[in-house]
Amino acid sequence: MTGAAGTTEGFISSKQHPNTQQQKQQQLPADCLPCFGGLGLYSFYQAQQLPKTLVARRLGLGLMGTAFIGAAVYRLTMPINQETTSSSSSVE
Repeated sequence: MTGAAGTTEGFISSKQHPNTQQQKQQQLPADCLPCFGGLGLYSFYQAQQLPKTLVARRLGLGLMGTAFIGAAVYRLTMPINQETTSSSSSVE
C-alpha cells in the first residue's frame, strides 16, 4: 500500500528491525478458553430454542455444547507451559 504521494514512508519492513522476528516467536498463543465456553453455552441456548419435536437436533446441539464446555474445562485445568512463561518473563 502506498500513501497519498505514492510513497511507503509509513511502513516498516522487517529488514529495518531484525527484532521483529524474535518478538513474533516469543508471543504467547491466543487463549481459547472464552471461545470454547461461549460456543458451549450458545449451543445449549440454541438447543432450548428449538421446538420439542426436533429431538435429534436438540440432542445434537446439547452434545456439541457438552463437548465445547468439556474443552473449556480441560483448557482451564491444563498445566502452564514453563518454557513459554520463562521466555515471556525474560523479555521484560
